[in-house]
Amino acid sequence: FEDGQSHQTELTVRGKNGEPVNVVVWTAPIRNAAGEIEGVMEMATDITELSRMQDHLASLGMLIASLSHGIKGLLTALDGGVFKVNAGIRSGDQAMVHSGWAKVTELIGRIKGMVLDILFYAKKRELQLRTMQAAELATQVAEAVAPKAEGLGVELSVEIAPDLGEFAVDEVVLSAALVNILENAVDACLEDKTKPTHEVAFRARPDASGVFFEIEDNGIGMKPETLSRLFSVFFSTKGSRGTGLGLFIAKKAVDQHGGRIGAVSEPGQGSTFRIWVPREQ
Repeated sequence: FEDGQSHQTELTVRGKNGEPVNVVVWTAPIRNAAGEIEGVMEMATDITELSRMQDHLASLGMLIASLSHGIKGLLTALDGGVFKVNAGIRSGDQAMVHSGWAKVTELIGRIKGMVLDILFYAKKRELQLRTMQAAELATQVAEAVAPKAEGLGVELSVEIAPDLGEFAVDEVVLSAALVNILENAVDACLEDKTKPTHEVAFRARPDASGVFFEIEDNGIGMKPETLSRLFSVFFSTKGSRGTGLGLFIAKKAVDQHGGRIGAVSEPGQGSTFRIWVPREQ
């Protein structure tokens, strides 16, 4: 009304369900025959999805840039492992061959983990739900992590209640989230040098409307400031060895299933993650 001009701005407002909505707003004056402004027309367009895509692409660009150096370093180290294997074969030193292959396998696993994290983050995946026995999924998760725990000298105890029942889940997405948290628990034990033995416990029990999963370790634990940022994107406690996406993706997977995830921890005392997943979506 003051300047008689058209204007444009972007705002964040609250929708009917309380969720934030990004809108771009245009205003234009409405004049009468004498050229006097009688009113202003306002038109607002919902650009929430566009804003999410822009943020996602920006974050993905940051991720790829930050990981490119790390992957390059891993590939260089991989060449060193292969060289060690070849040198061992030429000299007949079986210990050198075994050590070289162990290094190669470890590096390939780390590169694979980084690439899979990028792919999970980059692609928006709709859940492919199927009704299955919860105990079946829990067993698969435990079996997937058992070789790593055994190889690193960490005891893995598994307690799966016999009456877990069925739930409707995306088996691939949910199991990947649980495996990620379990493997983090094993890594936390390796970081701790104060205890003679280390243990990770994986438990699953039912309730009336869902299934509880609990992952407890006696590893290095976390400070409160670390715990508060645990599920943030690009936040990692592993330095250059982590992507900062694992727990973020795990929380996203649980959220997609309508579940809940949380953690408690104390430095030097280990950590406990609790996940609840409803039976029906």
